[in-house]
Amino acid sequence: MDVSYRTTLELDKIIARAVQLCTCAETKEMMRAIEPFATTEEERYALAQTNAINALLLKNGSPRFGAVHEVRRVVAHAAKGGILSMGELLEIAAALRNFSGLAQWYGLTDHDMLPTDDLFFALAPQPVLEKQIGECIISPEEMADTASVTLRDLRRKIRATEDSIRTKLDAIIKNSTTNKFLQDAVVSIRNGRYVVPVRAEYRGEVGGVIDYHRTLTFEKLIHFQVSLCIDGVA
Repeated sequence: MDVSYRTTLELDKIIARAVQLCTCAETKEMMRAIEPFATTEEERYALAQTNAINALLLKNGSPRFGAVHEVRRVVAHAAKGGILSMGELLEIAAALRNFSGLAQWYGLTDHDMLPTDDLFFALAPQPVLEKQIGECIISPEEMADTASVTLRDLRRKIRATEDSIRTKLDAIIKNSTTNKFLQDAVVSIRNGRYVVPVRAEYRGEVGGVIDYHRTLTFEKLIHFQVSLCIDGVA
């Protein structure tokens, strides 16, 4: 097939410019692969769609888009019974927000039947699902306390336990009898444990578990997870 018209009409330049305006990698690939229609009827219908959208842009302004992600793979995985990660669920929520925004934008002004109706009527906003995801997931790594009653209660208990441990350790470093055993009056977290720095010569005066990782580094300083904190966790 003769494709010299691409150069004559500078079609390649037009497509390259359109690719730069695409918002996600999948759309860019679709734009790069675009080919002229085989019939004048197809061309006229596509031009009618373009004119319809252009007229709506003049009436309604530009629609608002958030982050645009290709979610077909994620949806297909979920349809097969797969479990989605929090990051994937956030991508679904972002897509649903865009669906909702586009559907609302398309209906901002009254208009007769348009050749783009089938495209926009195919959008299926799910405001309830979108809201649930947004309320339950803060980031790809963090679930919100409101995700479930069980999670909220567990985190509340963890925070209460941590506060109790901190209070007990603060009492040790402020006590005139026990603080002389410490290198510094400071509470820190080592290997996921609340510890206090105990001088090696006083290791027998403070009951608890030695953080051996730190002991190998500092021969004269031992970090202890004191017994009262272990009991508090248990």
